[in-house]
Amino acid sequence: MTISNSLTKKAEKLRKSEYSLDFEEIFDSSSNVRFEKYGDIPKNFTIYVDDKNLKCSNSNDYQPILADILDIAVAIHVSDRVCDQKMEYPAREITVCLPLRKPQIFNKKENLEKIKELLFWATGTDWIFIFKSHSRKPRFSEKNRASIQFPIRETEVALWSGGLDALAGLYYRFKEAPEKEFTLLGSGSKDNMFGKQKAIRNALPKELKGKTKLFQIPIRLFGIDEKGKNYFMRSRGVVFALIGSVVATLQGQSKLHIYENGIGAFNLPYSESSIGMDHSRSVHPITLSKVSVFVSNLLKKKFEIINPFLYSTKAEMLKYLHLDKRLDLVNQSMSCDRPHREVIVQCGYCSSCILRRLSIYNAEFDDTSMYKIMDLKSAKKDKKKYFEHMDYQVSRIKKALDSQNTNESKWEAFSRLFPDLDEVIDLKYEIEKQDTFAMKNKILKTYENHIKEWKAFYASI
Repeated sequence: MTISNSLTKKAEKLRKSEYSLDFEEIFDSSSNVRFEKYGDIPKNFTIYVDDKNLKCSNSNDYQPILADILDIAVAIHVSDRVCDQKMEYPAREITVCLPLRKPQIFNKKENLEKIKELLFWATGTDWIFIFKSHSRKPRFSEKNRASIQFPIRETEVALWSGGLDALAGLYYRFKEAPEKEFTLLGSGSKDNMFGKQKAIRNALPKELKGKTKLFQIPIRLFGIDEKGKNYFMRSRGVVFALIGSVVATLQGQSKLHIYENGIGAFNLPYSESSIGMDHSRSVHPITLSKVSVFVSNLLKKKFEIINPFLYSTKAEMLKYLHLDKRLDLVNQSMSCDRPHREVIVQCGYCSSCILRRLSIYNAEFDDTSMYKIMDLKSAKKDKKKYFEHMDYQVSRIKKALDSQNTNESKWEAFSRLFPDLDEVIDLKYEIEKQDTFAMKNKILKTYENHIKEWKAFYASI
């Protein structure tokens, strides 16, 4: 083979999809997926989605467009799960072929562009979608809806992960409005997380538990080698927001709530070289705004995804749990990015564990949670890197803010470090008409509080 032919073949390979997935129609029973990685022999595996309890929702109208949104979310979740993504080389191209009930709507140029743009922002992957016609055989959740239309009751629909933010957010919202009712949604592929979601919900105070109902939509994969799965899963936020939009709409609501502290939501890069896959954008305000626009276009009506704690630290979210001395609930929650299959589950050294630990400390709780690594300052180098990165980030932000006298000049210095922040301001003004000056001041205040909390936590360990 000549050098020129070799280069041509290499260029041809780069032009092709690195991965392609051809989905059968997603029914109540297991559905087949043909999976091909460029250059490898195609494989088949099966998936199973359990959305039967959506039949118990308030609305009688499970429209085909809602079932299609759910199927797209499932396809994204499955595809991201099986298509490996390397930290050192995160770029991928994934082609998804999926039958839909209303393919003509999703194949519109505007909708295709919006979902591709959203997923590239969230995952760093080029997604190609081929939507084809569905046989219209309905799932159990779509058929035999009740003949009597029940009055739609006001409820706050929120994602329910089993994490500390979800718990603290729900508790805070209930304490601020005790008359409010809540619909909680859990989804994903891990049985232990579904068990955790149920356990925490069942442990809630009686007066709060009675105000909640929990929907869980498991997405199962069978016949895929565990070693080949992608553990970064940067599509999680998009997937759960899409599924949540379906649940909210079936509850007769036009809003989905996501409880996430501002530091975790913005998830700013730790250093100048920390880009792309180094930091997740799952619940970033740009991600939530883009999903809101996409769903609104599909439903032909305004749909909002709201994070009421965007301008709060995690410690501030713990306010009412601390006042009520509910450390028992805090200890039941999970925050770890790298959970272990052992008695001590949480690693203690990943960025999520560190943010949990500093927040519990600053909320004036006695953190009795057990972590694999308890002493962060004395940890080995590979276990200490997240702590060092977070400390460096705080130092950079503090230096930038301390060098300025006015909030306007502070914002200019802050946004030079993190240019995405100006895009957040522009997008939220464009979509939500929020006051730009007020948003900048709130973000600055959030990070000033974070710096104080970090300093106190650092001195304590």
